[in-house]
Amino acid sequence: MVALNFIIRIFLTISILLSIANAQKAIFIDPNDPWQVFEGWGTMLSWWANVIGGFPDDYKNLTADLVFDPEKEEITQLTTTLDLKEMCQVIGHALYVILIEVLMNIKDGLYLVSSLERGANIFEANSASPPYWMTKSNCSSGCVDGTSDNLDPSYYDAFAKYLTEVADNLLAKGLNDTSISIADENTIDQEVFTVSTVLLNHIQRTELFNITKQNGKKLWMSEYGLATTLDISASITLSEQILNDMRNLKTNAWVYLQATQDDPSGSNRWGLVGVSYTNSSYPPKIHHDFYAYKQYTKFIHPGYQIISFDDNDTLAAYSVKDQKLVIVCTNKGAAQLWNFNVNMFNISNITAFHTSNNETITPLLNIPPINNGSLVYLHPSDSITTLVFDAIPNL
Repeated sequence: MVALNFIIRIFLTISILLSIANAQKAIFIDPNDPWQVFEGWGTMLSWWANVIGGFPDDYKNLTADLVFDPEKEEITQLTTTLDLKEMCQVIGHALYVILIEVLMNIKDGLYLVSSLERGANIFEANSASPPYWMTKSNCSSGCVDGTSDNLDPSYYDAFAKYLTEVADNLLAKGLNDTSISIADENTIDQEVFTVSTVLLNHIQRTELFNITKQNGKKLWMSEYGLATTLDISASITLSEQILNDMRNLKTNAWVYLQATQDDPSGSNRWGLVGVSYTNSSYPPKIHHDFYAYKQYTKFIHPGYQIISFDDNDTLAAYSVKDQKLVIVCTNKGAAQLWNFNVNMFNISNITAFHTSNNETITPLLNIPPINNGSLVYLHPSDSITTLVFDAIPNL
């Protein structure tokens, strides 16, 4: 029996060594190379908050719970066939960064209060364009050539007064620390403390990061959205966007364009959750990329430190307070072995969650053990996996 156990251990050791040697990806996680401190995930309140802010209280509270409440366990205000327990943290655990456009509308204001009551604590009032009559093009969609500033110089003072009225409105709601950004649909939005940006290519990401670093400013990805799909493809695209921005922009906050979108027919899939803007009896419909976003936001919380990772398809974050290491990885091709080198950490426990064509934040039951500081994981094809470690750095 002793000899048999010894032989089994030998075979297991060989199997582990072979899996490490045959891994198609090798990722080193380094806590000694900290990157940006993350402030939070968010969404814009434009459009959908104005509509839902005027809906009956039960529907308004339902969607506010979906988007903003990180602790809500179940929702009973609205009868529906959907599994609303899965929908309750639309953007996962703690949607703290909220981008708001033109808060003068009272319905937006009502919804803003709802978000504040549910824990949102960083706000930005974004005027994407001056009122149309203040623009050179007489259109709030942007300038004629698409590259130059669109604010008519004769309205500089009037636009400043307009923004101060918005600021007064925010102060009246108790939002004393809200920042105001003044982009006009075609220029990079620079504030005193924060630079906010929209979709950029790889070179522009690196250049913008270097500019903000040189000037000692924080950087937000303030607007990204895409049309969802019935399969995992849009979710993979969303995940790749987050990975690219976190790695190359080193953004301090990441904001999805529309958490909720008018989609009664199922054809306008720009929101993570579809609703009807005209019918409050239409139950919210969760889209697949909701879960892709949640693979990040449920686990990487405000205050987590993004740390070095040497792979374009991986994001790593660590919290000294929570003693948690979070790794989110995206496989956009065939199944392959990934070797995570976590030997810089003392790890006591691992949990994992997976989203694919057929799974949504599904807990993984058979997590490979760590051997010699490495976790070798067979990453399924076309899917997103989040690994959560109870971990303390070996500094």
